[in-house]
Amino acid sequence: MIYSIDFGNSNTVVAHHNECIAIDRLSAPNSCLIPSLIYFDRPNRFLVGQEVKAQNLDRSPNCFAGFKRGIGQQVGFLPQIDGQSISFEYMGECFLQRILQAIPDRDLVIFTVPIDSYEIYGAWLSSLGETQVRIIDEPTAAALGYGIPEEQSRLLVIDFGGGTLDIVLIDRYPPDREWGWGSLVKWYQRRSSNVKPAAKVLAKVGQNLGGLDIDRWIVQHFPNLPCNNETLKLGEELKIQLTHNEEATLTWQGQNFTLHRHTLQQILTDRKFFQRLDQALAQIEQQSKTSLSQIDRVLMVGGTSLMPLVQEWVKQKFPPDRSNAAAP
Repeated sequence: MIYSIDFGNSNTVVAHHNECIAIDRLSAPNSCLIPSLIYFDRPNRFLVGQEVKAQNLDRSPNCFAGFKRGIGQQVGFLPQIDGQSISFEYMGECFLQRILQAIPDRDLVIFTVPIDSYEIYGAWLSSLGETQVRIIDEPTAAALGYGIPEEQSRLLVIDFGGGTLDIVLIDRYPPDREWGWGSLVKWYQRRSSNVKPAAKVLAKVGQNLGGLDIDRWIVQHFPNLPCNNETLKLGEELKIQLTHNEEATLTWQGQNFTLHRHTLQQILTDRKFFQRLDQALAQIEQQSKTSLSQIDRVLMVGGTSLMPLVQEWVKQKFPPDRSNAAAP
């Protein structure tokens, strides 16, 4: 059987035949989302996903979120458990192996991976011990599965998740071509030569920028608020509330923390957040030699794309009838 896994910084999803499937004990209640969390009691003893939240361990110093961002990267520190350093690659391996063990009869596993770490992730995933592994970059996977009408062939996918910003511009082939994975997917155990490509990638840009950064910036905005797992959760909750409200207030250790949406906008501006978005879009235009007016549809994917400030930025670049954030 063929399964696909979207390993995200905030949540992970397992799918089979285009259906998201819940994993017992690992998926959130009444959901197929697996929180991308891992808690270590000892270096070789751990809990993942909803197992962590069910025991209220998600704010423990031994709980790690966003570890995906560290895979294959040069980092200045490694967390320690019982005096033993734990690499981000090891965290990711433990997390995914726990999920794979819960998936029966798997013949092929397709992973979505960040654009800017495509080759690194391919090499790392091939070491998980799976017989056959394919990979496809996250924005292209989103474009192919979004359900956009076939006549809209030139698509810009803005995949803005917890840890990465990935933007890809693709041309889908005409409807009379047979769809397949083709050059969008790389085999690491072997290559498939009898499939036709579904689309042509015109340009790709990836950055280590996402919701986790915004959570940290929110925490750092309050001078008397330390930055740790517990307060980062507070920052995330303030950010989520501002998705629906102009003002958000939460209490931590008896003290109220209030944030206005216009204050968050200023925080993002000071951190050159919107400038980095502009630079990424300019790179897409430069690589593809395509103007924004030539793009048929803009697909917004990932939790960070739900932020009103991000959606407003997109509206400044594209007409409303060309942007779509219905299925982030």
